[in-house]
Amino acid sequence: MGVLRDQFVEYLTLRGFSQNTIESYTICVRTLAVYYNTAPTQLTEKQVRDFFLYIKNTKIFSGFKS
Repeated sequence: MGVLRDQFVEYLTLRGFSQNTIESYTICVRTLAVYYNTAPTQLTEKQVRDFFLYIKNTKIFSGFKS
């Protein structure tokens, strides 16, 4: 996810997100990609929603809010 990750980090930085938030979001996107074994850009909206439900129900990310 090198180029895509860099673009994502740049976008979040320009939007004024803190370094901790950027790291958390990056980890979440990486976990999403690993969960589906595909690039985040190839995921459907349903897959992303299902993933959010999964992490909310399993409490993988304790601070996750939908």
